[in-house]
Amino acid sequence: MPRIIVIAISLLLAGCVTYSSSGGQSVNVGSHLNYATKSGRLAVMVLGQPLLGNQGKIEAMFVRALDSNFSGLKTTFAPTKVTVPTTDKILLVFDPEATDISSELCKAPSEAKSSHQGPKMRAGMIFCFGHARAEAWATLPRPASVSDPLLAEVIDGLAFHMIPDRQSNSY
Repeated sequence: MPRIIVIAISLLLAGCVTYSSSGGQSVNVGSHLNYATKSGRLAVMVLGQPLLGNQGKIEAMFVRALDSNFSGLKTTFAPTKVTVPTTDKILLVFDPEATDISSELCKAPSEAKSSHQGPKMRAGMIFCFGHARAEAWATLPRPASVSDPLLAEVIDGLAFHMIPDRQSNSY
């Protein structure tokens, strides 16, 4: 039994994936998500290409994660091209440049730049609505392929962390 505890603590401290999240500029992000999905569709966009040629598979993982984490919402999460103008959307961002901040990504997703360097990857999920937003970020070892289970786990984890816990019952 002590060996299991030591292994668990080691894995926790080593941390393959590190998450951080922010409730953004609104105290009722969950209510905004509920309102934004009333039309029955919410645009979702993937910014950056962590694994070239697999955009469709990443979009499918993105939609599955949103469907799973927000099953109480009666909406369709619709993959949308970044050039389509829309106010309310959820962005899945891979390796943004350090100068990109989430408010800029929300305003002009087609202008996002990506930097693919190093053994680590930074991924984020941003819910954009009006002047408020919510976001979650993760740092993880760069996946070798779209089949890497860690990639699907992180996308699901980002959806889970995107809306602050204290607001999870607002939608």
